[in-house]
Amino acid sequence: GDDTVIYVFHAWLREWDAGFSLLARGNFVVSSRMVAGKIPYVAMTSVAGGTCRISNPWPGVRPSLYVNGKREGSLGGAVLSFVTTPGSKIVLAPRGPLPEGMSRP
Repeated sequence: GDDTVIYVFHAWLREWDAGFSLLARGNFVVSSRMVAGKIPYVAMTSVAGGTCRISNPWPGVRPSLYVNGKREGSLGGAVLSFVTTPGSKIVLAPRGPLPEGMSRP
């Protein structure tokens, strides 16, 4: 089979505000929210480590990657892929600094 890809708000109506925290395939606890049609962040905890593949929730944007509170650069493409270690805390944000309200561990 194909590699697992995590989708965030893939089929959700932009008019509906929502938030969630779920265990996704690959042992990633994924949390995010949508407010006024915008996704301010995607936060993840890697339970077991390994490669994470997530569909870019901000098409055409190179989101910033934060690992354990430290900016590690940006990612590009339709599917974002990065390697994690067990227990690491990851935040993806559309650009710039950590979104307001996101704490640094």
